[in-house]
Amino acid sequence: MYAAERRLAAMIAQQNEVSNNWLPRLALTGNSGTTSNELTDLLDSDFSVWSIAGDLAANLFAAGRLKSERVQSQAQAESQLAQYRSTVLTAFQEVENALSSEIDLSLLREESAISADENQKAEDLAWEQYDKGLVDITTLLDAQRRADESASKLISIQNQRLQNRINLHLALGGDFE
Repeated sequence: MYAAERRLAAMIAQQNEVSNNWLPRLALTGNSGTTSNELTDLLDSDFSVWSIAGDLAANLFAAGRLKSERVQSQAQAESQLAQYRSTVLTAFQEVENALSSEIDLSLLREESAISADENQKAEDLAWEQYDKGLVDITTLLDAQRRADESASKLISIQNQRLQNRINLHLALGGDFE
């Protein structure tokens, strides 16, 4: 989002520069093409008028080119603005999705933790009963499988929550440097 904002700012600065090209420019220099011993010859009004008029006329003769540059610059600025808006909306959507996912994953983690705990207790009970000869090996192995599956599911959900938090951090403009 920051990069998109910087591109938009650069395009606006470029558009301002193109717009400023429409303004007449007056350049005064200390050099002239003639030499004179008389100060009045250097300050001759005809010489000054032709110099200034020539500089002012330069923008008038380039009006078509300047107008074309301005239209092109304005179109590019509008395109950059549209891209910036799209980037901002995408970032807001990513933040909203991550926040919504955090709530869902938090609830799912609580349920999964309860399930993993209950399945672990069932496995412990199956071991006790197996040691006493009350259940066969198949019952014990089934209890172990359910406990392992629920523990694996809990780890997977915790991983998803961590990945979601990383995505939220990045969507909010954070980095890891």
